[in-house]
Amino acid sequence: MNQYITFIEPSIESTYSFLSALLRSRETLIATNDDLVKALKSNNIVDAVSNISHTSIGDFLSKKIRELISSKAVDAAVYDHLSNELKYIALNSPRKISNFIQLYVTKYDVYNILLYIRSITLKTGAMELIPCGLIAWKGMLNKLINITDLDTLIDFIHEAGLHIYADLVRINRSLIEAKAEDKFYELESILMNKYYELLNAYLAMLGDYLTSTCIRMMIDIHNIILVLKKIILGILPDIIKKIMIKGGMYITHTEYDELLRYERIDQLTNWLKATPYKLLSDKILIALKIFKNNPSILDIVFKSFNLYNLRITLHSSPLSLQPVITYVVAKELEASKVSLILRAIVNGSEREPFEKLLLEIMV
Repeated sequence: MNQYITFIEPSIESTYSFLSALLRSRETLIATNDDLVKALKSNNIVDAVSNISHTSIGDFLSKKIRELISSKAVDAAVYDHLSNELKYIALNSPRKISNFIQLYVTKYDVYNILLYIRSITLKTGAMELIPCGLIAWKGMLNKLINITDLDTLIDFIHEAGLHIYADLVRINRSLIEAKAEDKFYELESILMNKYYELLNAYLAMLGDYLTSTCIRMMIDIHNIILVLKKIILGILPDIIKKIMIKGGMYITHTEYDELLRYERIDQLTNWLKATPYKLLSDKILIALKIFKNNPSILDIVFKSFNLYNLRITLHSSPLSLQPVITYVVAKELEASKVSLILRAIVNGSEREPFEKLLLEIMV
């Protein structure tokens, strides 16, 4: 008698149906703007976390409440939750979706690698690595912190399975050894362009052009942020050109050359009104007014737009990656909002600007 149990391989349709149901159930546990406004009005960090304890991130943070004593600790805990959630979805997805999620989260690996390189070459001080990405999933993040030389870094990136990025760092080591800001920007551009190139190549292989369109719009948005930072911070156009990402959806490099000549924010926002990003125009002006032209607030504004864009884009195939990337971006936005709110409470910042941000700008 056969001693083994024979399992029937589930159909791809049933596997996707299970994943869709899983995502829908977990979406109900994402903190809403109303939840976060309530948390923001709390007297202290304990009450704030208690007010979102019915959400998955709130439940996670409630178990770490004694650790949440600084902005750094808040960020570490919030992104630890994000990392765990994205890893869980990757492990419970069909292979092609799991592979996509792993490709997507390598942006955190690239960020951490660049942060490490910047700290050792430009002496920028202590690193605050994001505990997300494949390096974090493999429990190797602490090893990165203790690396002291470039050859060991390259071996480490190979060990983490990020062979393409290890080879790029090796090939471009002269940019690192130059220990100059402009050379670092060149390296950043090389790694980030490769990241988006790999992401879009995978989507093209799958024939998932709707999801690819959304990713390419994210590239446009990344570049728009750079133009805004150039205007606000007075960064030289040549530096911005070096770190722009190729392969965007609607904005050509000729148009970017024109945008980089702008010297006022309203010039850019007026230009946006004639593009698919017209909804961003007023949100940019409102956010910068609330936060007194602090460009760091732009990232969360654009994450909110990315989620809005994903939600309104209809996908015709039930096997599309779009529901998954929509959930992933929703969790990323949640992490940014929760981090912003809890850091405001920990630092004793004025609460009103953050409430306006949640109610007037965020999706």
